[in-house]
Amino acid sequence: MPRRVTLRRPSTLPRSCWRVFPNWQMPETSKRPASSRVSPVSGYGGGPAVEAWLRRAVLSPFEVMRRTIPDGLEPVRDAIIDLADRQRADLILTTGGTGPSARDLTPEGTGAATDKQLPGFGELMRRSSLEQVPTAILSRQTAGIRARTLVVNLPGRPSSIDVCLAAVFPAIPYCLELIDAARIDVDPAIVASYRPG
Repeated sequence: MPRRVTLRRPSTLPRSCWRVFPNWQMPETSKRPASSRVSPVSGYGGGPAVEAWLRRAVLSPFEVMRRTIPDGLEPVRDAIIDLADRQRADLILTTGGTGPSARDLTPEGTGAATDKQLPGFGELMRRSSLEQVPTAILSRQTAGIRARTLVVNLPGRPSSIDVCLAAVFPAIPYCLELIDAARIDVDPAIVASYRPG
């Protein structure tokens, strides 16, 4: 079973008390059937690559919950809804399931679970990835918002994850503030985040 760390907002404290402990979720889609046992690392090891990148770039304290879920629209949708609504995640980063094959339905699951789409995230990730590999045009990453949770689809390969996070993360701290999620600070030597004013 995947390692599970849960951090919940205290119901008796104002939201600002929660802001210093962002709760970030990283579902990974698995190519294994739902009935098989799945380790915390699936596919290309996207979850550990995302967590390693965040530990280098983010200065604010945060905790991570990692889940491995089967491919398919419903499992992705249901995991995002659970993580956003019940676990009260501020940021959900998915890895894998963004290609053109029939089983790659992470963007569809994300669309079904989110209220607003942010297509600029996917556009920038594809543009940045195209500088590395011509097949990046096949990728369908996207992003969206569910209430106070930002959801970003990342590719499954660790090298592509690094490229995509470096491209889009400068906008993530400000986006989280705009949706009244946790405030985060990043290492300017790694991420040049932008906050107007």
